[in-house]
Amino acid sequence: MDEVEANPDRLERVEERLDMIRTLKRKYGDTIEDIINYAGDLAGKIDNLTYAEERSGSLESKIEDLQSRLNGICTELTGLRKESAAKFEKAVEAELADLAMGKTKFKVSIEPCQPGPKGADTLEFMISPNPGEPVKPLSKIASGGEMSRIMLALKSVTAGASVPTLVFDEIDSGIGGRTAQVLGDKIASLARDCQILCVTHLPQVASKADRHFSIDKSVENGRSKIKLSALEDEERVRELARMLGGGESSVTAAQHAREMLTLANQRDNKTR
Repeated sequence: MDEVEANPDRLERVEERLDMIRTLKRKYGDTIEDIINYAGDLAGKIDNLTYAEERSGSLESKIEDLQSRLNGICTELTGLRKESAAKFEKAVEAELADLAMGKTKFKVSIEPCQPGPKGADTLEFMISPNPGEPVKPLSKIASGGEMSRIMLALKSVTAGASVPTLVFDEIDSGIGGRTAQVLGDKIASLARDCQILCVTHLPQVASKADRHFSIDKSVENGRSKIKLSALEDEERVRELARMLGGGESSVTAAQHAREMLTLANQRDNKTR
């Protein structure tokens, strides 16, 4: 104790320092490290405000450069779209001709818009199903049957774009007869390049499938249940006979179903 030097001024300075640290902790963090980090953030903000004018000029220059690059890319994309649109239109019209819509005119409308993630164009498909009529938006004038065939044509043209799976949900709406046969052949042709999942009520389409499933809906204990069953051999024949309208026990319908499966297998073997 004799060696301890009493220094009231030093003690007062230390206590003031400790009191200041406690005050800083209450305001800016629980630890000294938190307080130092907060001070660093404030210093950065002060620096940004101090040199705001210089930073603003730099950012404006960068914005102008990026805007110029964006405009250039959008112009290039628009050019590619217009160049590809003509080929796409002809390809879709050729597919529609196979689906008994040979008189249909198909166009791709490309109109300018504000630049965005998809470029500076608004695209819309336009059709004229009847000769002499102007093209109009596909979404507004196509009937159910036309829409089914147009969707198949579009997917047929774009199937080569590395699409692994295509889903057709009742694409046969409003279709029958010879067109249904062409529809089945077209879907089977697509299936050589990708997987096709097709919900159909047409035997002409179902007979082309590599795998045929039957979907049945029932009510058990007051609740609806859906049953999916894979059909093999005679089960498939009976289902196709039912789809043909002859009933599962109709000998004529069953014979017709077998002929359809035989023809489908023959075409499949030829294509392979």
